Amino acid sequence: MKIGDKVFCINDTKGRHNTKLKYPKWIKRGEIYTIRNVGNKRVLLEEIKNPTWGDNKLEGPFEPGFNIHRFRKKFIVT
Repeated sequence: MKIGDKVFCINDTKGRHNTKLKYPKWIKRGEIYTIRNVGNKRVLLEEIKNPTWGDNKLEGPFEPGFNIHRFRKKFIVT
C-alpha cells in the first residue's frame, strides 16, 4: 500500500489500548479510505484526522495511525 491508494476497512474492532483520547475519530468496517501516509505498519487516512499526541524521541508529537492489516486495497472491477 502506498500514498493515494484507495483501501477498504475489514476490521474496525477497538483494542483494549484504544482510547477516545488517542483516537477520537475511528474507522468503520466496509468504508473506503484514501491513504495519506504510510509508516511502521501504520497508515494515516485522508478522511480521518486525529490530533497529535505522545512524543516520538526523533520527531516529537505524532498523529496515531491505524494498523495496515485493518485494510485491503480496493480493486475496481469493470
